[in-house]
Amino acid sequence: MKQIFLAIVFCYSISIIGQQDTLRPVSKIKEVTVFFSGAQVSRSADINMTKGQHLLWFDQLPQQINPQSIQVKNSEGLQILSVVHQLNYQDQAKKSEEEQAVFDKIEALKVKMKSTNNQIGVQSIEERILLENSTMNQSEQRLTVQDLASLATFYQTKINQILEKKLELKVRLKGQQEELEELYQQLNRLIVKKRNTYSQLLVSVECSQTKNYTLTFSYVVSGAGWEPKYDFRVDDISKPLKVVYQANIFQSTGEDWKDVIISLSSANPNQGSNLPKLEKHYLGEEEQSFNATSFNGNAAISGRIFDQKSDEAIAFANVSLYDNNNSLILGTTSDFDGLYSLKPIPTGRYTLEIAYVGYESQNQNVYLSANQHLLKDIAMNGGIELQEVEIIEFKKPFYERDQSTRSNTITREEIGRMAVRSVNDISKTAGNGLINIRGQRSGSDVTFIDGVKTLSVDLISNSMKNTVTDLRYEIEVPYTVLSDGENYNLKIKETQLPVEFQYFAIPKLEQSVFLTALIEDWETLQLLSGNVSIYYEGTFTSEYYLNAKDAKDTLTLSLGRDRGINIVREQNLNKYSKRTFGRRVEETVEWKISCRNQKSVPINILIEDQYPLSKYEAIKITLNETSGAIVNKTEGKLSWDLRLDAGEKKELNFGYQANYPH
Repeated sequence: MKQIFLAIVFCYSISIIGQQDTLRPVSKIKEVTVFFSGAQVSRSADINMTKGQHLLWFDQLPQQINPQSIQVKNSEGLQILSVVHQLNYQDQAKKSEEEQAVFDKIEALKVKMKSTNNQIGVQSIEERILLENSTMNQSEQRLTVQDLASLATFYQTKINQILEKKLELKVRLKGQQEELEELYQQLNRLIVKKRNTYSQLLVSVECSQTKNYTLTFSYVVSGAGWEPKYDFRVDDISKPLKVVYQANIFQSTGEDWKDVIISLSSANPNQGSNLPKLEKHYLGEEEQSFNATSFNGNAAISGRIFDQKSDEAIAFANVSLYDNNNSLILGTTSDFDGLYSLKPIPTGRYTLEIAYVGYESQNQNVYLSANQHLLKDIAMNGGIELQEVEIIEFKKPFYERDQSTRSNTITREEIGRMAVRSVNDISKTAGNGLINIRGQRSGSDVTFIDGVKTLSVDLISNSMKNTVTDLRYEIEVPYTVLSDGENYNLKIKETQLPVEFQYFAIPKLEQSVFLTALIEDWETLQLLSGNVSIYYEGTFTSEYYLNAKDAKDTLTLSLGRDRGINIVREQNLNKYSKRTFGRRVEETVEWKISCRNQKSVPINILIEDQYPLSKYEAIKITLNETSGAIVNKTEGKLSWDLRLDAGEKKELNFGYQANYPH
């Protein structure tokens, strides 16, 4: 059935081409809306068209376009007649003109390298002959001192010339080898590009007059997403809490987003708009529940690709991930350091394929669980070696990179239908992806901070819109996000919020004081679930995951230890006693807690401790002094809510008496 449909689409496309003027306009990405799961890409093209019907052929679009999401916007005087989406499977057997040109350069360079090898061999033979004839047989005629001096000068000059020539030839050979490596990388990039399957969009239009039209169309692709990230900063307890909104954006769609307007949305583009429906629920049976924003976490794979013999990095190696139907899920190429990254990937079993021209392909089965980051380094074996010519002293082997491959067929379990990640889990989104070809490094676009790609501008001018279905941030400054699966950190906005700071201590467990921030009405911050980094007085203290759905009315943040508050818990030995009355023992214990505020501002501190409880009627526990503590008799807890002025010290005493059988 699928083949019949494709045949109909193909025939329809051919009929349109035959009837209408076909144009191949160039479209550019203008806007991208990134969802937790996928992205909506908006393109536009300026086209000069005459009056009448035309077929607009847009090529080299991502493979994983959702055809049902394609939208083409009308322009004044332009009527959309039809829109057809199809995939373009390129002929991999036929060499393109670019490939043939690179092949010709490689063959010509190999001839030059063999010539250089031959010249090195000739110089080595001449050197050996001179060394063998430099020793004179004792039976030969005696030579004068002048003759020996002349011979020594001759041999010294000649051997020095040979060594200099060999050095020159070796340097030339090394340069030729580096040039050959560059040509192989260029060839591999062309082959990888040819392996890609692209989407094509055929738009039939009718123009009312001859003029320049602007056509805008959009589509939804998988293989992209974003995750919220926040910095909570407290410079001083006398100042409000500073909240920095950030986003980690990543994509492996097969097309780079260069200088585009980016919007971030918490909506699910794959979620329908149908009303929910209650089903019958029978007592004793488990209820079926559905959460529109509940998705499973996804995984990632990264690693290094290198030559097994030399341990040198292999740049531009083709990295592909296939499912059990041999369908491409994601793809990329290694960078100049041999590093690669694939994400987001749904949980399940896959085949990871690494290919490079002249090396044996590596196929490895991998299993990925939710939120797993698998580190996978791949050692590549060389294919066919060049034959040595005469005497060769170059130790590194050369390879005839002829796409020779080796593969193993291994049975894999069928991958079930995987759900993409949720607002709660904030994992990577799923979907098919295209092989991404990376070019030269463009260090001007991004910088690295703690291993994460970070855009250079501190804060982005933005606006936030609350819609019925989602929370949306519109970034007003154009940015670039490459299709490499790496995180690009965007700082969205910054806000301040007055909070109540509360110190907290449990000296029985740790004689340290922790500072907490109590945030009321935190819903006004409109936070999504995500990682939170906490900074106190300019120092990173901790990181935790904020589940916005499960948070209470008051959000409590632990800002870490504060060395400006000193607390000590010790037993008051003067009050300790142990007495025996017949068959029973009465033991009295008392503790003293000292707390000093060494800061220059007053503080509020909550101190907790405990006394033992009894499980048996024969054991009686009586609480004595408490220094005004709030007593929870069920839990056996004591709480003191104190206010300490700057430099003030307070002492708390509590004790209990235990009466138990002897």
